Amino acid sequence: VLVQGEQAFKAHDPSNSTRARLTAAQLDRVKAVNGVASAAGGVQGFAQVIDKKGKLVGRSGPPKFGYNWIADPRLGVYKLYSGRAPAADNEIVVDRGVMKSAKFTLGDTIKVATQKPTESFTIVGDATFGSSDASLGSSAVFFTTSKAQSLFGQPGQFDAIRARVAKGVSPDELVMNVKAALKGQKVEVLSAAAATALARSLVSGFFDTFQTVLSVFAYIALFVGTFVIYNSFKIVFTQRTREMAMLRAIGASQRQILSSTVIESFIVGLLSSIVGVAGGVGLAVGLKALLNAIGATLPSGSLVLAPRTVIVGVLVGLVTTMVSSLLPAIKASRVKPLAALRDVAVDRTGTAKGRLFGAVALYALGAVTLAVGLAGKGTPGAKILGISAVAVLVGTIVIGPIISKPLAAVFGAPWFGWVVTVFGVVVSLAGIATIAKSFGDKKPAMIINGLILLPIGIYLFRTGRAAPTTPGRIARENAMRNPSRTSATALALTISTALVSALFVFSTSITDTFTGALSKSIKADFLVASASQEGFSGDVSNVVAKLPGVVAISPFRFVEARVGFASKQLGAVDASTIARVLDIGKTEGDISALAQPNTIAVASRTLKSNDWKIGQKLTFRFGNNKTAFIPTTDLYLLGVLCSPLMWWFNWRFLPHMKDEALTPMGFMMERCPISPSTIETGLEVGSIATLNKSISSSNVALQDWLHHEFGLDRSGRALERPHLLDAD
Repeated sequence: VLVQGEQAFKAHDPSNSTRARLTAAQLDRVKAVNGVASAAGGVQGFAQVIDKKGKLVGRSGPPKFGYNWIADPRLGVYKLYSGRAPAADNEIVVDRGVMKSAKFTLGDTIKVATQKPTESFTIVGDATFGSSDASLGSSAVFFTTSKAQSLFGQPGQFDAIRARVAKGVSPDELVMNVKAALKGQKVEVLSAAAATALARSLVSGFFDTFQTVLSVFAYIALFVGTFVIYNSFKIVFTQRTREMAMLRAIGASQRQILSSTVIESFIVGLLSSIVGVAGGVGLAVGLKALLNAIGATLPSGSLVLAPRTVIVGVLVGLVTTMVSSLLPAIKASRVKPLAALRDVAVDRTGTAKGRLFGAVALYALGAVTLAVGLAGKGTPGAKILGISAVAVLVGTIVIGPIISKPLAAVFGAPWFGWVVTVFGVVVSLAGIATIAKSFGDKKPAMIINGLILLPIGIYLFRTGRAAPTTPGRIARENAMRNPSRTSATALALTISTALVSALFVFSTSITDTFTGALSKSIKADFLVASASQEGFSGDVSNVVAKLPGVVAISPFRFVEARVGFASKQLGAVDASTIARVLDIGKTEGDISALAQPNTIAVASRTLKSNDWKIGQKLTFRFGNNKTAFIPTTDLYLLGVLCSPLMWWFNWRFLPHMKDEALTPMGFMMERCPISPSTIETGLEVGSIATLNKSISSSNVALQDWLHHEFGLDRSGRALERPHLLDAD
């Protein structure tokens, strides 16, 4: 059973905790619950080991966890491999991945970086994540509970409490018992299954993104593969035109010819799909070995090959093959027997004027939409740029058969082959030099660049050397003989290159835009940041401020909070020095007023998008489960929040239901069905509010009169039985 503080609100970043911590008194209550075999409080934070050379251990990216060591091994996933648990505040246990990568041994004294000043600890044990040395490339350092609380939280407080069920008690029964023991306290009690689902949801965002990236490349491969299959069947059926014509001449019908080609494509597609699925499984095994080799250790276990994966893989391959081969099969079955036997079919696509005019028109459309898109802004401009890209791509497809013949003549010429040969030699030498430099500079990462350049250079050298030879001349003439076939062959490579280039251009543009915006806005000469991006102790700013030559510093802090009904990333700054290190641009209002309590500054774009105004008061809710209520003058919003409909909505959707029915800042409020206010609704709500005040005043006056005249304190009940009232 997992016990954790109630979530103040749902943060955009799952790693940002918005839960209140638990106390030692709550841990004692859980331990005393009937059905609890053992219970322990857990503390978690950031901790990264520093090796003997003073460098941080571990790659950037995977998290670096710090925990308190829990004595009961059945309450955690890490198991002690060798040594013992930490018994003093200067002792730690590290995972096996850290021990191996940094070449530590038991008894070594090392430094550990946290958000507080770096401290030295003695390694007294190492642990494994289940049966693996580490968890997906992350690292783990374990401290005593008191030390972990001083580093990551507060003394006597925990991030969560784990309880193990005793024999004879079901998990659901234990959950109910713990809830009863902690009734009235803002905590969540989850079973092991629910806790596992919650942990899975916290990392699902990364895996969903990773799966999306893989899916994009899979769609690109499928799209390109369709063209390759189409062109392959087109070449095969074209080469068998005489054979098919002979069959037509001796009595075979067009339907029989088409059926035979379709059956052939079905067999080829089925066998190829089966081989492809088997190859995919082999690639998965290799990918797992590669991840383990670079340090992203996966938990041990066999690969999961679900029947759905095999079925979908085979069906997709089979359908793609059938669809790609259908058009060449239909075209081949319609060839007239005599025309095929006399070999009078001539490829005239390279001289078609309609193609030329159509391609020019598409290129012109692409140029015009490109200019309009670049001049536009936001989503409309991006859509127009997309139209430009599609127009240029379609134009290239249309003009392909026309330009393929002259391009084949140039690129297949012997003189161009010598150019490619020389270029291949240069690339090969660059690859060899890169590999040699990597060994000299002791930078293993550079070896990969060299290993990529070397085979590319060798391939270019061999390709260029083949151009002046007889096979090279035959290949050149063959490409020039059938421009349509040559264009279709090159089209797959053209489309795949265009799509991959678009992805890289898009990512590079975003990076350059972000970098350019930062370089323009930051006026500081140096930026001090944590290598792990986890932040650090405030003592660092004090040390930097005292360094010789430092004129001004301005510390930053970021936190996620609920503003209204949405989660926002807030930044805390020093109002007196922020303008000296950061160009905040044109401002409306006084930025120095940030020094006053309950004041904020927002970007002009945020101000407009949320329809806020300078001087408007907002409501914030922070991750410590505390709400800062600042009154608002929006009568419409107040009316909706105080309406019976909102009470019902909270009772229906909030985790504690009726206990929070009247709380207007609950867990699920981002789904609150409040339509935006308009001028008309604002006026109507204002008139209703005025009328309500008048009615309330009248009710108060009536209550006072009934009290003085008849002595009625509860007039509502008395008026239900008017016959009992004194008529005088």
